[in-house]
This record gives sequence, C-alpha cells and structure tokens, in this order.
Amino acid sequence: MHKLFLILSISLLTLLLVSSVALAQDAPADDTAVDDTSAPTPEGKGTFVIGLHVGPNIQGAFSPLKVFVQPRLEIGANLPFLAQRFYIFGTAAYTAPTAEGTVPDTRVPDGEFSWDLTQTELMFGLGVHFRFLPNGTIANPYLGAGPQIYLLRTRVDGRAGGQEFGTNIEKYTKIGAYAAVGVEISLGPGSLFVQGTFGWARLDRQITGRSNTGSITPSVGYRLMLF
Repeated sequence: MHKLFLILSISLLTLLLVSSVALAQDAPADDTAVDDTSAPTPEGKGTFVIGLHVGPNIQGAFSPLKVFVQPRLEIGANLPFLAQRFYIFGTAAYTAPTAEGTVPDTRVPDGEFSWDLTQTELMFGLGVHFRFLPNGTIANPYLGAGPQIYLLRTRVDGRAGGQEFGTNIEKYTKIGAYAAVGVEISLGPGSLFVQGTFGWARLDRQITGRSNTGSITPSVGYRLMLF
C-alpha cells in the first residue's frame, strides 16, 4: 500500500514539475514580442467548483465482487495561476458491490455451503488534477491522483442444507489511493467530462482474507465552475 501511494505521489509531483518547467520555458521574456490578437487564449472559468459524476464500479479483475454503481461528489477550486491548469478538491464516493459463491466442506450437509457478501465502501479523498490546456479550452485532457480513506463494512451470510449460519459483520478503515484520467468538454458555466478512475486499498481482515478494493470506474459528470 505504501509503495503504491509513494509511486502515485512521485508520479504526480514529477508531472507537475515537468509541466511547470515546460510552461515557464514557453513564456515570452518580453510581452511586446507577442501579438495577442493573432491567437486568443480561452478565458478561464470560475475559481470554485462543484462536481458530480457517476459510473459503474468494476472490481472483477481484482476480486469476485460484482459491478455496482458509484456516485462521486467533488468540491474544490481552480488554482489562480498557469491559466487555472491545476484543480484541487475534496471528494466523497459510495458503492456497495456484492459477491456470492459456494465452498466444498464435508462437515456440513450436502458437502458444501454457500455464502453471500456485501462490501459497503464509503470513500473520502483529496486530489489534484492537472489540465494540459488552459481552463475553458473546448476539449481539455487531464490527469490526477490523490490519497483516499475507505470506511468499509463487510457483511456475509452463509447457509448449508437449508440451514442459515447467521450473519457476520466487520467494520474497519483503510487508507488507499486513486488515480484518474479524463477529458473536460467546456459547456455552459462549467464542463461536461468523461473520466476513468482507478482506486485501491489493501484488505487483510478475517472475512475478506488477503484481498483489496481495487476497482476501475468509468464515469461521466459535470463540474459547475462558480465565481
């Protein structure tokens, strides 16, 4: 977990550093040498941002959990330099995927027992996005990353031979991370966007065993940019 978070952090910082240096080198030394009328730049939009996006939470590549919807809320701000390329925000998301299966066991009737599991995940995070073009550009690709706290609740029910085993519940908190790639489309007072998000945290509890919350979430949403 710590290695993944370190890699994401270093990658993001490297991206920010390289981008800042490149933009600084492209800046003209003398304003009089540039004809601003020949290539007008898009106007930046509001500083404060409220965003909402939704999409399927896909964990099948990392665990037996099924696809489940995941809404995500953002509240943040565009930083007032480099044409508002940097966007910092807090985020909250929710999902509750399920899984089911059977396990051979000679100790129970019919020689196997079945189980149903619900993994409730409430996620809070901090993030930074870097837009490749000035804020307000018609089509603007971006990259992002940040830490994420998972508030988890695992519920499992088991049965064999028509007899219920009862319900077992575990509640716990894990620290993870996420990374995002997307494209904003300038529309009205904000931006419509399409984003792919990868989230991950390690699980090592009694019910889940050694597993993780690894998921890929393609989503669509809108960021309203205010004053």
